[in-house]
Parts: sequence; C-alpha cells; structure tokens
Amino acid sequence: MKSPTTEKWTTGTQFQDMIEGSDLFGEYVPKFRYILKDLSKFTDADIKGIITVRLFVHVMRRIFQPDFGKHFDRMLPLFAELSQKQTGMEYLETVLRYVYDVRDDMDPEETETKLIQVMDETRREDIMTVAEKLRKEGEIRGKIETYKELLASGLLSKEMVGQKLAELEQKLRELAGQGGTAAEH
Repeated sequence: MKSPTTEKWTTGTQFQDMIEGSDLFGEYVPKFRYILKDLSKFTDADIKGIITVRLFVHVMRRIFQPDFGKHFDRMLPLFAELSQKQTGMEYLETVLRYVYDVRDDMDPEETETKLIQVMDETRREDIMTVAEKLRKEGEIRGKIETYKELLASGLLSKEMVGQKLAELEQKLRELAGQGGTAAEH
C-alpha cells in the first residue's frame, strides 16, 4: 500500500514559498496567497452542498486514512446519487481513478460490486464499463512499469522497450479517447 501520511502541512500559504529557488527568479515568481483548508477535522454532517463537491470533499479528507475502505463504503450512496446526473459517470470515473492511483488497498472488483449494488438498474452497465476501462488502464500501466524495470536491469534493449512503451502508451490514449458511458453513445 502506498504510505498514507498523517503529517501536518508545513508549507506556507504564499505561492512563492512553494517554488524552490524562488529567490533566484525574484519578481518573476507570482506573488499570491492560496487558501489552505484542513478538511479532515470536519464531520460528515458538516459537509453539505452539491453532490460533486460533497463526494470530492469526502474522498479528499479520507484518502490517506488507513481505514479508507470503510469510509468509501459510506460514500456509496453519494456515488449512486451522482450516477443519476448527466455527467455523473464521467465524474465517478475520475474519482475512482484518483482513488485507485492513491490507494493500493482498494480492490477494483470489490469496489465495482459495491457500486453495482447501490446503482440504479439503468446505470449498472455503465459502472461495469467504467470499471472495465479502469482495469484495462491498470493492466497497461503495470506493463509499462515492468518494461521500464526490464530496461533499467539491462534485460531488454532500449529499442525494444521504446517500441513496447510506444504501443502501450497508444493503447492508453485509445482507452482515454473512448470517454463517456454506454448510455451516452
């Protein structure tokens, strides 16, 4: 599992504080302040608003907690509600992609099963399409990492790995270009 962090945010709220060597660029580094809000201290009842914001905030405040899976289960009704919206499935795909990128302990098949159980019958095929697309992307990304490791170890030539990586990157682009859901096509 990727290591969740419980460290406090120590970076300042001035943009130039985030730029390494900002003193070298002087006046060319934009000077503005950003708002930093710790979402982890809010209760579920504190989080109100439109469904996309509610889901986003729930995921962001819990993503690094060791018991994220338990919290994810509590978010299932939000996913179900979101799936009823026109662009809901695209948003759901984006959220799931983020969750899977950050959390190694989330089983895509188990997640798909849970989502199907809470979805409206008319959207179940769509969630299966999204889940399949994310599984394929995960497989391709795994192959890319394997080829990079084989190149680094010297077991495969740079030319061969370059060709395979180009093919796999093309497959990823094709998957990304599929976009949308079965109901939208």
